Amino acid sequence: MLFTGSTLLLFAFIYWQTISAETLRIERELTSRLLLMPKEDDAALAEAIEMRLITPGHRLNYAGLFSPTGQPLMGNIYTLPKFPHLNPKDGSPNVIHKIDMQIENEQVMMVGEVLKDRRILVIGRSADSVDTFGSVLIEAMERGIIPAVFLSLIMGLITTAQSHARIKIVSRSIEKIMQGELHVRLPTRNDGVEIDHLASSVNTMLDEIELLMEDAKSTGGNIAHDIRAPLTWVRTRLERACRTSQSHQELMTLVEQGISGLDHALRIVSALLRIGQLENRQMRSSFTQLDLGTIIREVGEMFEPLAEEKNIAFTVQINVAKRVSGDGELISEAIVNLVDNALKFTPEGGKVRVEATEMEGIPVIRVIDNGPGIHPDEYDLVRNRFYRSNHNRHEKGNGLGLNIVRAIAQLHGFKVTVQNLNPGCMFELSCFTNQH
Repeated sequence: MLFTGSTLLLFAFIYWQTISAETLRIERELTSRLLLMPKEDDAALAEAIEMRLITPGHRLNYAGLFSPTGQPLMGNIYTLPKFPHLNPKDGSPNVIHKIDMQIENEQVMMVGEVLKDRRILVIGRSADSVDTFGSVLIEAMERGIIPAVFLSLIMGLITTAQSHARIKIVSRSIEKIMQGELHVRLPTRNDGVEIDHLASSVNTMLDEIELLMEDAKSTGGNIAHDIRAPLTWVRTRLERACRTSQSHQELMTLVEQGISGLDHALRIVSALLRIGQLENRQMRSSFTQLDLGTIIREVGEMFEPLAEEKNIAFTVQINVAKRVSGDGELISEAIVNLVDNALKFTPEGGKVRVEATEMEGIPVIRVIDNGPGIHPDEYDLVRNRFYRSNHNRHEKGNGLGLNIVRAIAQLHGFKVTVQNLNPGCMFELSCFTNQH
């Protein structure tokens, strides 16, 4: 329907433009003829009028000369046309006047001019050619509109059938996804149409949903496993306190151990809630322009006593001038987690270095140690919740520190990478967005 309507509008525009152009052409032709007529010599003027009336090539069907009072003097026009602004007494000479009129059921276009002696010269020609031309156009359009509508109908049916077929395929895929088959994806053809872009966006969303679902499943199992251990330990201590404690002091000791186990479970829950809050991106409103050097210095001052206690050479190097947009407390928390891990797993007498520098104009924070390091096979695993390397399980912790770092980095648009230095490892936080 839209195509047919636009086709009709196009035909109407062509008709209007063509008729207007033909009418304007006739008016210009008449005006030029009138200007070329001899007007000083009556004999020459009479001869010119007669020649133009009897010569088919000139196509001047009408010509006449009138007295100032409107009486016909020569030619085949016997009544002075009523030009709206032509007045022999007041009109200026050499001004062209135009009019359309009917003469004996014939549409005529006429132009007139007041001569210097106030006589009026009028010439004209039939405008039936315009009507004839218009009739030919209308007939051609009537013949052309039928195949145009037919073709538009066929194309509409084909396009509709293709769209419906594709939508049915997409609908079947969506039904499978609604039934729990999250591995199913909407079909795409890479043909650039809108439904293909929509399917690609939905598939990307489904990839993220599937990843989150798998993460939620594994997280649930890990939570149950990691919380069950301290709760079981707490239950054992409390049961022993009820059954075997011989004194008040022994009872208090077992109760304090149980409270310590509950604190460990609460720390796990608090860390998970913290990660969930970060991953929900609810904290961007607190972003400000930050000086990384100030944050690094504060973290260094915080960990210097702990490093001295473990006899670890702890150094801080700052060589960065750019500021970044973010939450100072969160960025500090990410660096604290990285430094805490480095000090925790670096043996006595080892080295830990925290540095802030720039690489190709991008602020970069590095935490480097010479501890046991991380095997390349574990680079992706250490980012998972509750994951702890076998040779580090004797250390206290819940395996959520690096996950918090990753969540903070994602919130800020930063990138976290790890590199094995053999011995030791280097965690790198690249602040490659929102730079100033």
